[in-house]
Amino acid sequence: MIVDSDAHFTPKLEGEITKSIWYEQFLLRVNRFSNPDDRHKEMREKLFVDRQLLNPTARSLGLTYSLEDKIALQVMQAYNAAMCQMCDKYSYYDYNIWLALQNPEQCIDEIKIHKDKCFAAYANDIVYWGFADNMKTVWQTLEYYKMPLYLHFSGETYNPHEQIPEEFLQFANSIDKSKKWLLSIASLLLSDMLTEFPNLKIIVAERNIDWIPYLRELFLCHGFDDPLSLLKTNFWFTIEPESINFLENAQTIGYNKLLFATDWPHNDPGACNAQHDVATVNKLNISVEQKNMIFYKNYIDLQNKVN
Repeated sequence: MIVDSDAHFTPKLEGEITKSIWYEQFLLRVNRFSNPDDRHKEMREKLFVDRQLLNPTARSLGLTYSLEDKIALQVMQAYNAAMCQMCDKYSYYDYNIWLALQNPEQCIDEIKIHKDKCFAAYANDIVYWGFADNMKTVWQTLEYYKMPLYLHFSGETYNPHEQIPEEFLQFANSIDKSKKWLLSIASLLLSDMLTEFPNLKIIVAERNIDWIPYLRELFLCHGFDDPLSLLKTNFWFTIEPESINFLENAQTIGYNKLLFATDWPHNDPGACNAQHDVATVNKLNISVEQKNMIFYKNYIDLQNKVN
């Protein structure tokens, strides 16, 4: 069994959701990421993947934290319902629900509706989530239902929250511009969020694990505690096994924290190795048990409800 924990799809939505820019973007992109049965089955066989976790193509569809509230809530409900319907039809799929975090109460309703079927709750954008006090009820609900928070970082930093500690802002100013997305993770580690919700599960999507040494060094330089313990306790990571120093970083974070991913059907540089990723993992100088952790065991342990 091999689980692809990072496959992107857009369910076909019935009817016109809204006249917004989002809907126009959706119509332009739906054919690329929709899910014809035969094409998907053929591609899964080429990838040597038994089942795939379906993730939204969020930013490309305009699904962002800054999306107008009323539109965001309409899109969230329609998108999640359509994804659920698609996965009911094709039982070998799992899916993430997209959370419009503009409205925490409605997000909680969505979590409760989909809690028995979906794998994780998907949040997009680079936001200082750790300091978002108005989101605590959402994190509490995710922790209660043992549903992972699936973080995908893209685009510019968007920070609607005012109560940001000065020491964190100084830390933010020191980080490399190409790694500004790490500020979302840093906010989780430097706030009291994981103290308050110690069993919250967080998946970092499409970022591999090669940034971990950089973040640890930066924390220590600023006088913060080494974040490795929290990273090993509360976080899981989709991987790029062909990357430099992968084995060293995997040994540091632990093989029980790694999730196989291809990023299919994207054809960008991050997914260029998609049809070879299974072979790449199999060629790694690690044990069969560690390979099985990457391919499916970690996914099952994380989800706790895979048949």
